[in-house]
Amino acid sequence: MKKKKYTKSQRKHIRNEKARIRREFLDINKQKELIEKLLQKVSGKLHQHPKPKTETKAKKSIAKKPTKPVKEESKSEKKEAPKQEKQEKQKK
Repeated sequence: MKKKKYTKSQRKHIRNEKARIRREFLDINKQKELIEKLLQKVSGKLHQHPKPKTETKAKKSIAKKPTKPVKEESKSEKKEAPKQEKQEKQKK
């Protein structure tokens, strides 16, 4: 697939401006001159986008803290936990 030179909005602007120039100026040479200026103006804008910022400082390496393995409770253990709490309360 061929990469397009202008964005959709730029193509629309060029098309509209060319039509306006052709309506207003009957002299063919004047039309060509103005259309060339238009294209130079638009192509200049194409390359004026700001460059992305690059990091000037090196990234600090962050040491990750070792994590403790999480003990996953099974469903039966989860059910037993409230029962144990009730039994402890009854003993007191």
